[in-house]
Amino acid sequence: TPGDVLSFSETRAQSLISHRAENLLCFNQRQLSRIYPSAYRIDSSNFNPQLYWNIGCQLVALNYQTEGRMMQLNRSKFLVNGNSGYVLKPPTMCNGA
Repeated sequence: TPGDVLSFSETRAQSLISHRAENLLCFNQRQLSRIYPSAYRIDSSNFNPQLYWNIGCQLVALNYQTEGRMMQLNRSKFLVNGNSGYVLKPPTMCNGA
């Protein structure tokens, strides 16, 4: 159903982007997806969320206990909407274009 969220580890999401990017993009036009850090990130480092935002993933989870460039990128993304915690999808992602 449209309100369901499908969760992917960053490893699985990276594989989908590499092999089925168009399918994932179409999926994100009608469903919610969440990307979470790999279990192998025992040092709580962060991946680059931009790759997942670009393909339309709506929820990209980062390790907030680890400061760095990726957290700066995350904070700056949400500053554009008054630091409200969300940014609306571009119209092309809603129209299925």
